[in-house]
Amino acid sequence: MSYISNVLFLAMEPFRPLFVVFPYLFGLGPQRKVVTEEYPDPTSSKSPEVLPLRFRGHLINDMDKCIGCGDCSSVCPQACLKIEASDVPNREKKWVSVFDIDLSLCISCGLCVDACPAASLTHSKEFRIISDEKAGLVLTFGLGVLNKERIDNWDKKIKKDLV
Repeated sequence: MSYISNVLFLAMEPFRPLFVVFPYLFGLGPQRKVVTEEYPDPTSSKSPEVLPLRFRGHLINDMDKCIGCGDCSSVCPQACLKIEASDVPNREKKWVSVFDIDLSLCISCGLCVDACPAASLTHSKEFRIISDEKAGLVLTFGLGVLNKERIDNWDKKIKKDLV
C-alpha cells in the first residue's frame, strides 16, 4: 500500500505548481491580489502633502529674492547652475540675466540651497520630472538681457512692493 501511495504522490508532483498558479491565472480564491499599480493612480500615488518634510524635489529659484551673488553656482559639485549677472547702477541687487538649472546634472545634494544667502533657491515638492529630450530638463529663471525698459519696469515693481 505504501508503494502505491508513493507512486501516486510522485505522479502528481509535476502538477503541484499548477494548483498554486491556477488561482492567480483565473482570479480565484483569497490568494489573488493585485500588486501592480498603474501610473498615475490618483488613489494611491503620492501627493506633495504626503511627502516627508525634508523631501528634495527639483530646484526652483524665486527671482524676486535672488541677488545674483553666484554662491550657489560656486558650491555645486556638478556645475548644473549657469548664472550671468551684471551690476546695475544705484542698486544693491544685481540684474540676473541668465539663471539656468540643468536637472539632468543635478544630484539634489542641497549644497546650493544651503549656500544661498537670500534663500531664493529652494527644493520643490515635485518629484515627477519628465522630458523627451535633454533640453526639456533645463529650467530657466533669468530676467533676460538688461536694457533701459527693463530697468524702469524693475523700479516700478520695487516701488509697488514697498507700498
